[in-house]
Amino acid sequence: MLGLEVRDAQQTLLNAREIKNIDEIVLLNQAAAMVDGVYHQIFEELKPGVREADIVASATKRLYEMGSDQVEAINAVSGERCNLHPHNFTDRLFRPGDQAFFDVIQSYMGYRTCYYRTINVGRASDPQRDAYKQAREWIDASIELIRPGVGTDEVAKSWPTAGALGFANEMECFGLQFGHGRGLFLHERPSISRLVSLENPMEIKEGMVFALEIYCPAADGFSGARIEEEVFVTDKGCRVITLFPSEELPVAKQYQQIPSRGNHLRRRICSKQMRSPPAGCYPLKNPAGSLWRGFVDNLFIVSRSMQFLAHFADRIFDHLVGTGFVEIFADQLDRRLDGEAGGHLAHFT
Repeated sequence: MLGLEVRDAQQTLLNAREIKNIDEIVLLNQAAAMVDGVYHQIFEELKPGVREADIVASATKRLYEMGSDQVEAINAVSGERCNLHPHNFTDRLFRPGDQAFFDVIQSYMGYRTCYYRTINVGRASDPQRDAYKQAREWIDASIELIRPGVGTDEVAKSWPTAGALGFANEMECFGLQFGHGRGLFLHERPSISRLVSLENPMEIKEGMVFALEIYCPAADGFSGARIEEEVFVTDKGCRVITLFPSEELPVAKQYQQIPSRGNHLRRRICSKQMRSPPAGCYPLKNPAGSLWRGFVDNLFIVSRSMQFLAHFADRIFDHLVGTGFVEIFADQLDRRLDGEAGGHLAHFT
């Protein structure tokens, strides 16, 4: 009516944003560095009794202190919420042995992060470690493939199928094994997934910046691991810009198992000197008996220590007497007391 032709400019903008210039790469790297620091803080604060919401509040505050212009979302998912998981946070308290993962989505001068890490609380079980190790292997395999000229279908093929993860089809698990461009939008080009990339591949180009994210459920039925790395494509491969350590499963406030000294020494003697322990040397198969024997052993050690200290004190006293120090000290003390008594009497007369 007005002689204007309206067109959808989304594809044109996505084309323009595919390749990042050096200034954009600097801003994306700075945004990732801010989240590096936040994950270090999360690792220090994560412990039993803290809520998911507490971690999100503390991380949000820190990001704004570092110059974030928008903290769009921080997902905090822990314990039984890990498998399958939502994208939110709750008032759930972290507990010993929880597996927990976080996703920090924020922007610095308009350029966004999408950055997952998994951290355990206090300790980690074998199924949790196995799930994390598998997730790490999957994401490392995809990172190895990133270089100019490679198709997104080749990257997607390195990830497990929906069936391997227990899903009926790729739509059901869309986003669990995923790659997406990073920039002014959270999702730019390229888009990498088994759902779309196998039939509609794109060529990876130098200057692209995107995130690769992986999820692996644990065999215990409720834990799970997520890892996400942001990379920018160079002429020879790619460079990871998300640097909080993730090569192995991080465990915050890790508990240490410290055996009693008596039990430890007794087990060492038995194991080194004889094959079958006689009376008094016992294998730790009876928890109640082991605890009692450990208590007796430790009480014996304390008793011997007190005897040694008493003997040591007697030796020191004998030495002081022999050198005349005790007599000199006693004489000085008598004079001091006599002088003070005289002063007090003079005060009253």
